Amino acid sequence: MIKIMIVDDDVVITTQLEKLLTAMGYDVVGSASTGQEALELARKSCPDIALMDIVMPGKIDGIEASKKLKAEMDIPIIFLTGY
Repeated sequence: MIKIMIVDDDVVITTQLEKLLTAMGYDVVGSASTGQEALELARKSCPDIALMDIVMPGKIDGIEASKKLKAEMDIPIIFLTGY
């Protein structure tokens, strides 16, 4: 089963995505609301792919977190944004 990590600071979006993906048969390994949380979750859960918001609070935005995830774990990223 494909393991997906959701990274977005909007709880409504993460909740809806998790419900939809789970109903489609995917394993959502968790969600994070900051870039730093995303890095920690990915290191712990080893997702196959990440759905990543671009603009998030904190020192690490979605683009920087994606660069680190790609370099450290070679995780493919699909960017999401409301902008």
